[in-house]
Amino acid sequence: MPTLRIRRAKEFADYLRSYAILLDGDKLGEIKNGETQEFPISPGQHQLRMKIDWCGSMTIPFVAATDSEILDFSVRSNLKGAGGLAALYYLIFKPNEWIVVDRES
Repeated sequence: MPTLRIRRAKEFADYLRSYAILLDGDKLGEIKNGETQEFPISPGQHQLRMKIDWCGSMTIPFVAATDSEILDFSVRSNLKGAGGLAALYYLIFKPNEWIVVDRES
């Protein structure tokens, strides 16, 4: 089975809170600040998203092609170094950009 590996940056933003990991709309698990999680997934097309309260990330589509494939993603808060006004902006206008998900190569 392919493996989904997610690394969360160690940062001050959302330090005490876990991000929910959603794969194809279903909760796969949670990831804490500075943590790495691995999950076996089925081959095929998938959609990955992170969520925290009513905010989260954009949905990232990807394909798990082979059984031995490791799919690496990194997640971090979009509020890195930002003040309270930036948090309010993302909360109100861009709640799906609170968390950034990047595919690692």
